[in-house]
Amino acid sequence: ELVESNPDFFSKFSCVVATDLPEATVQKLGVICWNKKIPLCVGRAYGMIGYWRNVLPEVCIAESRPEYSKENYRLYTPFPRLQEFVNQYDLATCRHPYLPLTEAKDAEGVWREQSGRETVPKAHSHIPAFVLLVKALEQWRSSHGGNSPQNSSEKDQFRDMLDDLQISKTGDEDNFNEAKSLARHAYSPFEISSEVKALFADDKAQSASSCDEPFWVVVRALQMFVNNEGSGCLPLSGNLPDMHSDTKSYVELQNIYREQAQTEMECVAKYVQQILQSMGKAADSVPHDMIQLICKNAANIRLVRTRSLEQEYTKPCSEEWSWTLDMPEEFPHYMYVLLRAADRYRTLNGAYPGEANPLDESELGRYKEVLSTVCHEMNIQAASIGEDMVQEIVRYGSSELHSMAAIMGGIGAQEVTKIVMRQFVPCNGTFIFNGITGKNGLCHF
Repeated sequence: ELVESNPDFFSKFSCVVATDLPEATVQKLGVICWNKKIPLCVGRAYGMIGYWRNVLPEVCIAESRPEYSKENYRLYTPFPRLQEFVNQYDLATCRHPYLPLTEAKDAEGVWREQSGRETVPKAHSHIPAFVLLVKALEQWRSSHGGNSPQNSSEKDQFRDMLDDLQISKTGDEDNFNEAKSLARHAYSPFEISSEVKALFADDKAQSASSCDEPFWVVVRALQMFVNNEGSGCLPLSGNLPDMHSDTKSYVELQNIYREQAQTEMECVAKYVQQILQSMGKAADSVPHDMIQLICKNAANIRLVRTRSLEQEYTKPCSEEWSWTLDMPEEFPHYMYVLLRAADRYRTLNGAYPGEANPLDESELGRYKEVLSTVCHEMNIQAASIGEDMVQEIVRYGSSELHSMAAIMGGIGAQEVTKIVMRQFVPCNGTFIFNGITGKNGLCHF
């Protein structure tokens, strides 16, 4: 009734969740939410089939929190303060700004304690890995015409060079082993991810854009920073990995990165103010906290847009996925077709197939006719849907099993949380779960 009589009712929500609604009602709700730019989630548990569809006009995510974050530590081209820090150390003489050298070399060049026992100086084994990488890269470039390692062979040689710089004959200096594991940050120039590049290329991020949404204003400012002060790099996050080091060295290194990250964030904030001023907006239109958050997570900001339900129903893209129907044991796309046909059956007959009598052969025949019509609308072959699959839909009779409802409820709760909180990345399509095999897939219809 609300969909028909009071569509403005949905304007006050940041996300709408729909379940067990008739096909026509879902489509109307989809149009309402899409036009109001409100995320819509459609979920259901139908027999042993789980279905969840995110309909997202636009969800901008500042905290995607990927499992493996793409960090840039600027080791390939150290910024001045980092280079000054690195220059305080010397690997050959074991010079360390915070650890006095209590060991000495003997006539054979072996480091020994005052008692005469062979050892590795603490001033050498506690140099931060970042310092080792910058030093090693300088040494490599000096012997390779100023070039960094280019191919896999040279990269392996670079790691071997780190081993050669160890004093320990057994190669067990933890800081050097850490440096080897972080070597890619030194010899590979930072490259902005394709997801962030897509954000920069978006119409809303262009200099001529009139979009005043805070997220997009900061993205435009980020792009200006990358093209100027950043020299192709995003702002530093200020985060550092754990390292085997003396406390003072690590704390100073942390402070150096945090101060540099703060300086670069202030550059972005300056560009934000320039953009707001050019648009005639108030200086506080973009919260400072948002600028800080986006700068800290600049390498992992994300944008999710999906097709609308109207596009899904009126402009099928079956040519992109119809081939999966030949492999139902691997891909769940056929279940979507069966559910679409079940919804159409309900629209035509007032009940789902098998809801009254799941063993009625005539009901199975009517469902097949509806399925054939739906397949024709979607430009796919009805024959590609197996007979046993069709029978299962009728046998389900639209039953909602408690186990399937629990699974889909949990998945749906996670998706809504991602959308509302703008943290982690929600599914950019339709999630389908096969409760019989336990397999699932993210599909785009």
